[in-house]
Amino acid sequence: MADKIEQSIKGNNNSQQSLIIQADNNYIGLKTEDVVSIIKAFCYTDKEQIVSIVKETIESINKEQRKMPDKRIFVPLIQQLSYSVDDDYIKHSYQNLLKSSMDISKTVHPSFVSIISQLNSDEIKILHNLPAVSVLSKPLINVRMIVGQKQGTGITLIRNFSDIGYGICDYPGNICAYIENLERLKLIEIPPLLTLLNKDTYTKLKHHPAVLQVLKNNEHLPEVKFEYDEKFFQLTQFGIQFIQACSK
Repeated sequence: MADKIEQSIKGNNNSQQSLIIQADNNYIGLKTEDVVSIIKAFCYTDKEQIVSIVKETIESINKEQRKMPDKRIFVPLIQQLSYSVDDDYIKHSYQNLLKSSMDISKTVHPSFVSIISQLNSDEIKILHNLPAVSVLSKPLINVRMIVGQKQGTGITLIRNFSDIGYGICDYPGNICAYIENLERLKLIEIPPLLTLLNKDTYTKLKHHPAVLQVLKNNEHLPEVKFEYDEKFFQLTQFGIQFIQACSK
């Protein structure tokens, strides 16, 4: 007979809620009533929908692959999931993370829940369109404007431009901010003073309609010239783990 493992979690009302899990060496299962209890204690909206999502997620994992979820992941995850059911991309990311947290073959860092809460749908689309490998490098450019004979590096008009969001994002014009946010979260890195050998990838970015429009808006200035910094970004190992945990 499977052993019973009981975890008590204290909620905001100081009451103790028990998550009881039937377990043996190869199988972990969550009783329906226990799932309902923990979700009602810690979710504030769409409780019944969250119960349904969690049950569906548990059932999608092979019995021999199931493991007890870490409460540091499970509790904040179902809370955030309850706020995100109206956004399919964010909801599916939380659901995939929930599945990974109960799959013995997956690695889930507790901070992944918080990271999803700091991403919008467009940023999740970008990550899901990146192969989870560190050798992948995507070109970036900065566009700088220099007026007259002034010394210095000029004025940066565009920083960290990529065309990766065009065709997949709802607001691809925000791509520079998306790249900065992904770097801030340590999901990607932009190696300093390094560039790609294939210069054709940069030519494509320099002639992108969004870049050309910025140049056109500033070309009326006297003695103006534009210069480019050629860079690239790649996934960090942390970013690879995040994609593997939060994507199907």
